[in-house]
Amino acid sequence: MKSTFAILALGLSLAPFGHAQNPTASPAAKAAPQAGREPFVTLTVAPWLTTAYGQWEVQGVTQDGVLRSKLEWDRIDSTLLLIKGRVQLAPAIALGGSFGSGNLFDGRNTDSDSIQPPLNLNDYLFSRSESSTDGDTQLYDLNFYLDLLRLSGAAARAGQRIELFVGYQDYRDRLTDSRGVQTFLNDRTVNLPFPDQGVNAHYEFHWRAARLGVQFQTPIAPRVSIGGSAALLGLVQQNGEGAWTLRDDLRQGGPNLHNESREGVGFDLDGACSIALTSVLELTAGLRWIALADNSGHLTVDYADGTSAQMEQTSISSSRIGVYAGLTAKF
Repeated sequence: MKSTFAILALGLSLAPFGHAQNPTASPAAKAAPQAGREPFVTLTVAPWLTTAYGQWEVQGVTQDGVLRSKLEWDRIDSTLLLIKGRVQLAPAIALGGSFGSGNLFDGRNTDSDSIQPPLNLNDYLFSRSESSTDGDTQLYDLNFYLDLLRLSGAAARAGQRIELFVGYQDYRDRLTDSRGVQTFLNDRTVNLPFPDQGVNAHYEFHWRAARLGVQFQTPIAPRVSIGGSAALLGLVQQNGEGAWTLRDDLRQGGPNLHNESREGVGFDLDGACSIALTSVLELTAGLRWIALADNSGHLTVDYADGTSAQMEQTSISSSRIGVYAGLTAKF
């Protein structure tokens, strides 16, 4: 569901000044644990093999009842280039984030239309069609981290962190449906290809959210470490536009659909394992899952005669999950 690239800014090092040892210090003072030194810059580059899902439902009141239209996108595959970066600004403070971009392919879209007549609790399905889906996706996040271990003065080995973070997330899907086939029409199962087997619809869905979460990393063997993060996505805003290209009654030559919502929620989960190859290079593999949803909003439809109509957006969601594996450099 779809372009703005984010550039992670590298901050200046605020590494602490060293202190000369007091020759009269007690043995206990000399043995006091010291927090492990973190690398100034950490950079991971990896292909991210993902599958995405999405759905979008709107409804409007007509003289025949409540008209509902539901779009469902299933198993949209994509290989994204995922870049994750981090800059250590001070022993307990860091700035970091991630960026991903790639093409979408091999997805399926199901478009179902139903109506609920007055004084009837059941929907009557009168149309269903299926299309192939491809397109592209881009996402990024930027975060400010506070290391709780180092803020509290607790002992921490190099590479060991427990952090709180706040940040911003941007997620965009651009979908193109084509090669449509009508599979159900007025109580009958059919197999009727659309007259034009090219593009029948374009959609772009843009999500923006605040991030609040926790992140950890810890060594589990001399050359092996694990880590993960969990972010709650709040204050979610979603804007989108699209074009149904096979409807003569709708404005053509540009977007004829505009939707927005302001009350969404979501999450971003990431877990990984790293194996040190050298003192500055690691092999990293992980799993990441992003999901966003909103059960509010509205859709504006532009008609060919210059008029517009609004429908209620009852639900919209997008999720992406997949594994990644690549190299991490630490300086």
